[in-house]
Amino acid sequence: MRHPSRLVGHQEQPSFGKSAVALETNRFLDKIRVGINAKYKEITERDNYVTAEKVKNAFLGLEMWHETLLKVFSQHNEDFFKQVDAGLRCPSTYNKYCTVYKHLEEFIKTRYRVSDIALKELTPAFITDFDIFLRTEKQCCNNTVWIYMMPLRRMITIAQKKLSEKGSFLLCQEAAQNFSDSLFFFSRVAHLRPLIFC
Repeated sequence: MRHPSRLVGHQEQPSFGKSAVALETNRFLDKIRVGINAKYKEITERDNYVTAEKVKNAFLGLEMWHETLLKVFSQHNEDFFKQVDAGLRCPSTYNKYCTVYKHLEEFIKTRYRVSDIALKELTPAFITDFDIFLRTEKQCCNNTVWIYMMPLRRMITIAQKKLSEKGSFLLCQEAAQNFSDSLFFFSRVAHLRPLIFC
């Protein structure tokens, strides 16, 4: 009996012949191909970019836990609305969060051409781009931009807490660095704000 690896061809057909082993090998390879394509599509819809490593890790079940910015923001707004209903929070603050959510959603769709962005992909450049978007596309003045950036800062802080609650082993070094860079960016801008905006 021939070894199944000798049945594998290097042309269009993964395996030659109509033997049971060849047919089983082809079915198995087709299942793998479909699985990889499904993971590729899922990552494309969720993240800004796709790499071979992301697809491989997703297919093998080694994918890092992930949340998305708008998902965290939406959950925050739902929880905040409950507090407004209970009379614990101000309705105008809730309206501000809803407005920032709409602007952020539009920004992500126009700038990155995706419906949402993974938290692990937030960078200081993302924050700067959102700032520019508010100033140019939404015609916001300095104070309004500052007021709208604070909810984004809150979402980044919430996201960082969520990721660390899931366990430090799930939070990759790059994501941790992106979060700390983003938070540093906010704290630096907050420190310079009186000098810049007065």
